[in-house]
Amino acid sequence: MKNNLIKYVSVLAVMPFLIGCADFLETKSDSDLVRDTFYKTEEDLEMALNAAYSKLTNGNQHGTYSRGLQLLGEMGTDEAFTTGQNDVNALPLDIYSTLNSSNTVVGKLWSNAYEAINRNNEILAAAPNIEDATERLDGIVGEAEFLQALWYFNLVRNFGGVPLKTKPSVNSDEFVKMTREPVSVIYKYIISLLKDAVAKLPDTEYGSQIGRADKYAAAGLLAKVYLHAASSMQLLQPKLTEEIKLGGINSFEWTDSDDEGNELTYAETIRHYYAKAAEYAEMTINYYGGEQCLELGNLVGQFYPVESTRDVLFEAVYSQNMSPNQGSQFCYMFGPAGNPNHGGGWNIIAPINCVIIPNFTCKYDAATKTWSSPDRRFLWSLSTYKYKDATSPAVILAGTNAENICKQIRINKFHSNRDDLPPHSIGTGVNNPILRLSDVCLIAAEALGELSWMDSGTISEEALDYLNIVRRNAGVTEYTMSEVRHAEPIVLHQAFNSLVPANREIKGYTTTTDIEHWRRTLLNERMMELLGEGHRWYDLVRLGLLKPVVDGVTAFAGHGNPKVYLERKIEDFHVFRPIPLREMQVHQEYLVQNYGYF
Repeated sequence: MKNNLIKYVSVLAVMPFLIGCADFLETKSDSDLVRDTFYKTEEDLEMALNAAYSKLTNGNQHGTYSRGLQLLGEMGTDEAFTTGQNDVNALPLDIYSTLNSSNTVVGKLWSNAYEAINRNNEILAAAPNIEDATERLDGIVGEAEFLQALWYFNLVRNFGGVPLKTKPSVNSDEFVKMTREPVSVIYKYIISLLKDAVAKLPDTEYGSQIGRADKYAAAGLLAKVYLHAASSMQLLQPKLTEEIKLGGINSFEWTDSDDEGNELTYAETIRHYYAKAAEYAEMTINYYGGEQCLELGNLVGQFYPVESTRDVLFEAVYSQNMSPNQGSQFCYMFGPAGNPNHGGGWNIIAPINCVIIPNFTCKYDAATKTWSSPDRRFLWSLSTYKYKDATSPAVILAGTNAENICKQIRINKFHSNRDDLPPHSIGTGVNNPILRLSDVCLIAAEALGELSWMDSGTISEEALDYLNIVRRNAGVTEYTMSEVRHAEPIVLHQAFNSLVPANREIKGYTTTTDIEHWRRTLLNERMMELLGEGHRWYDLVRLGLLKPVVDGVTAFAGHGNPKVYLERKIEDFHVFRPIPLREMQVHQEYLVQNYGYF
């Protein structure tokens, strides 16, 4: 939440100009946005940049970080499932068999992304012609490049190869005639944008630009992009059939060159990308204090009301009491059904408790009806909810299960003090953390582990150290390679009456070598650290684990009493989402649909 309204006033001030110039000209495609460029001064570009940032939070909620990207990252995984209530478009993402090109969530992601991309293109096209520019111009360009890279990263991770639009629209037919570029082209474009952003953006001290990209947000995102490319090339590519690769559009087999311009082989490219992921991750971590970067004390309230801690490198900033588009809705998706003003929600995203809870070092005391854990993330991430009676709203009990209640364990880290909200409020001031420093630490751990395994067949102490930065911050025991190799079985519906160390089996994922144990350990740590933040689906996809893991937990993704289980039916092609129907109709022969969808 941001009480200072200057940013939003500036956005609202510029919107009449943008809307006036933004004529779809009977646009045939949601992603074909046309404007007359009017930017003449640096101040014009500042206003345009505010409007570009606004695409993260407003517009159609299904296409933004207010709702849609949370659904896309959580549904259909071993982390969460949907009850199917209050958002019919979430259910196909979860059960897979009914996911098709008409789905609103994937459709609005596409259209919002390309509208945002066009706004960024206008800034990048106008910047070289700005008169009387100051050093701030580099910062404006760097921020626009960061946002451009973020939207293309969202597109390529969901759809595979997509049209690459690098200039503002000049006529209504231009975008219609664009074809899908291969995944390799999109990733290389993203990397080039972020490299330039890192060079242009300032070393902004923490807290001075809440909700704005700086050098280390760009470096952290670049590390994430390199890691996703490397792991997809190494682990996802071998599992893609020729039909899914779509004639090379969705293939992760490509080569690149090193920093000196030397051409690399496919295997060398993978290693180079892991090395660059580690390099940019360490650049970010070292700026924030190296080994001590995350030792910040209690996590409770990290996203609200305590905003923008050092751990949050980049976030979507929301405000309440202004308009529906400026309040976040994703927090409501995690609460059980109940009045949103008193802690309840829409019951859309629920954790698969028999998978989630055992991953924390926690126990339940039946006598006192309370949970406890040395892991500070446990009660920060999860809570039980209490109903005062059959009709009263739910309230958050901070992990307790006292009195005679209907126990519903839900993801709780995005809660707000909703009693302070006005009646019938549909938005809160909870910010959405898009990139966190703890994520970057786990990126460094993963990349360095892969590199050391390639070089020596072992996991390096350096890689282990970055994992343990996150564990120290959580207050739990640090791992040695012995704990990495050991995995506790998940015993479904067990009584949690003792503090059993974490690092659990992952259903559907058999690990035998140290590198597989390492990947499993990191996946478990990412679940505990990033629970509910929209990362899990993308992690499972890039590691080539989506289908086996989803198949492994399908029988446990259910709700209600008696329990109603989802009928998930996942196929190999579900590692990509369908190209939206409207785009297929408008672009006709220029776009090809992802295999398996209609």
